[in-house]
Amino acid sequence: MDIKPGRIIRWEATPEQRAEIAAKAQYRGNGAHKTYPSPSKDWEPSLRKGKSICWHFSANEWSKLLELLRRAIVAGCVHAEFKGGFPTRVWAFINGKLHEARLHNSLLGEYHGFPLDYPEHYPSDPHDLLKGAPREQIAVN
Repeated sequence: MDIKPGRIIRWEATPEQRAEIAAKAQYRGNGAHKTYPSPSKDWEPSLRKGKSICWHFSANEWSKLLELLRRAIVAGCVHAEFKGGFPTRVWAFINGKLHEARLHNSLLGEYHGFPLDYPEHYPSDPHDLLKGAPREQIAVN
């Protein structure tokens, strides 16, 4: 798998600015990482060679994914690059495993996420900010 690790920065945004950006963020998923169809019919599964396989979350768990994404933005577990006012990468833990969300639509603030299977895929974290990353237990099908 070809993953270029990101870099977590010390984000100088105020709590209000972080909350405003987080409130606009959306979790949409991406069929390139999925083996099951979108609960919202946004995509069909189209798992591609070299892509990390996402866990199968039931439709009623997707609200937890969105909330976790927003909590990670507020916590500042974000990449150095921004597009359209949104961080291009965001990190959080699901069921004890680090996951990365990537911005795929900067106009609408839409992200998809996937587990980071190997420590060498983890982001550079010079300020040890991952220890404050949000964590969530979400049932996997």
